[in-house]
Amino acid sequence: MTLDSERLRLGRRRLFQHVEPVAHESDPCAAFDEEAPRLPGTNLFVDSRGRLWLCNADGLLRIENPDDETVRVRHYSAEDGLDRHALTLVEDLNGRMFLGTLNGIVQFEPDQRLARHYTTSDGLPSSNVLTAVRDGRGDLWF
Repeated sequence: MTLDSERLRLGRRRLFQHVEPVAHESDPCAAFDEEAPRLPGTNLFVDSRGRLWLCNADGLLRIENPDDETVRVRHYSAEDGLDRHALTLVEDLNGRMFLGTLNGIVQFEPDQRLARHYTTSDGLPSSNVLTAVRDGRGDLWF
């Protein structure tokens, strides 16, 4: 589930339900196209460009057009430098994505296909990063 300034998005198995917060009305479910992996997700996130991201056990899904009836999905995985088991996601003020995983934090810049890994050897207190949030000043908290 994620909430942005316009709507609430609820995810469930290959479908997303859009709920208007003020009107309490819901749009029809948007279905994944047939290319989308059939993996359950652990976290939904809407980035600054309005794209919907889904963390899952096999990496990360980016939904380019979450408000369309049939959505386009891009799957990022180990081939893109990501760890398996993406658990949480946050975006910094420069548009870089940071994933919390079972192996630390991955700084991910999908347009440049760059991934940098941070682990306990870089000073993290634990390898398991379960939550991530950006505060009002733009600082990231894990």
